Amino acid sequence: MLNRKIKAILHATSHIQNRYHTYQKTIEKEEKYGIIKLTDKNVVEIIGGINPLKINVSEIKAIGEFTTSDGPFIDDWFLTFITQTDWIEIPMYTNGMTEFLAELGKVLNSDLSAKLTNSSEWNTRIVYPTKFRESELYEIEFIEPKTFYKKFKKWIGMQDNVRAYSTELKKIIKE
Repeated sequence: MLNRKIKAILHATSHIQNRYHTYQKTIEKEEKYGIIKLTDKNVVEIIGGINPLKINVSEIKAIGEFTTSDGPFIDDWFLTFITQTDWIEIPMYTNGMTEFLAELGKVLNSDLSAKLTNSSEWNTRIVYPTKFRESELYEIEFIEPKTFYKKFKKWIGMQDNVRAYSTELKKIIKE
């Protein structure tokens, strides 16, 4: 049974990697990621890289981090901004991340320290708002198989799944 759970978690991280394509293709560091900054104390900005970004701090409902078991050859540690309508994931290896988190933490009056640095498996946590700190960011939901092939995959412990907002994260978004 434990072996099945491990296979399911491994498959979950693989499926998750395929599910979001905003930042996961930025495997080569500096020139692909760009530099993350807090400009004017109210705008998160990624300058350069293949996925530039600009988002107002006021739009951010929650901030979290998560890791997968996909490293070390591809990105496996991400910062996530949750807005009312979307999630934005940025590799923690983006240039300027440490300074950015310190600056944003001052603006939000919150410690945004990353704590999943050494995690090598699926792990999530909410960092902000502080009321929900250390709660799960995402949950894994298994998709009920409909075809013979997918039923077989479930039988051998490789059931398809998707990442979903945790109960705590849903509460934050409703506020």
